[in-house]
Amino acid sequence: MNLKYMMEKSRYKFIYDSGALLYDSNKLSVYKRELSLYVRELYMYNISLKSLSTEEPSSGIRDELFNLAAICAEDDKVSRAIKVTRVLPIKELVSLSEKSQKYLEKWQKYILAYFILISSSNYESIISYFNLKYVDNTIDRKSGEIRRNQEYNTNSESLGGDITGIALKCKNTKCFIITPQGAFHSVRCTYNKSIGEICTGRKKKERELFRVPVKFIVLAFAAAAVFGFYWYSRVDRTVLIKGSFYMKLETNRWNKVISATGLNAKGSQISQSVKLFNSSLDSALLSIMDASVKADYIDGSSSVDIYITSDSKTSPDLKNTKEYLEEKKIKAIINSDGNELLSSSK
Repeated sequence: MNLKYMMEKSRYKFIYDSGALLYDSNKLSVYKRELSLYVRELYMYNISLKSLSTEEPSSGIRDELFNLAAICAEDDKVSRAIKVTRVLPIKELVSLSEKSQKYLEKWQKYILAYFILISSSNYESIISYFNLKYVDNTIDRKSGEIRRNQEYNTNSESLGGDITGIALKCKNTKCFIITPQGAFHSVRCTYNKSIGEICTGRKKKERELFRVPVKFIVLAFAAAAVFGFYWYSRVDRTVLIKGSFYMKLETNRWNKVISATGLNAKGSQISQSVKLFNSSLDSALLSIMDASVKADYIDGSSSVDIYITSDSKTSPDLKNTKEYLEEKKIKAIINSDGNELLSSSK
């Protein structure tokens, strides 16, 4: 175990006490300037306030993350790499900190958020606002154990009630804040606040109450859409129309036309001139017959043969088509899987 790292990883602790908030209202303009710059720099590192507010490191983990950020800021090589690439050098930090890659990947946004504050002199007021104490570590030379000259009460921050912090970004009554204990939260305030002002409000539990259900609903709708599309587009009947024009229709299990193809020039012209998709087979055939009569593709001397093949055991209802053919005295044969539905050519 790296003894130097063991000393450095617990130098700083966020303090939880009943003392007054370390906020100087006379420095509001300074807070605004520093926080505006800080929010912009966070976005340059591809870190959003929303992503920080949905992460919930415990008080002990926040102490570790702040100390890791301090270690990064004090190591010239690591600090330069972060500032150039704006990403956390995970492999180097694994070796330096002896933390697992999984741990660092999970909390890298928090570490970078702290690193931005620590590694620059632009954020001295924000750092001074933190309720942060320095723990003086010494080494017992006989036992090699680390002894801390000061210990502090670090009870977990209560998320059940109102939370107070400095406003980072506000829209109406929704506000992103940073607390004196270095936590990022999204809260609902009673009044609209501007950046740099103290904001107190109830924590928004977007992650627990909304994020998972929304994902579940989206996935459920997506699955239902895929399932529905599969069944809707599955061919149940094939219809061939033969005359001076040739066409092929395909319908689904609900007897709705899902495709219409012209097999010769006249058939293509009809399929393009008549809206057939999602029509019932009876309506589609009626429209085709009417369009072919108007185009003079069918007259008293011609005939039309309609052949239907299907996986269904029942024949389709073609009442309107049959009545139209009989009314126009068009010679026609309609055959469905060997069953003669109409024969006016005899």
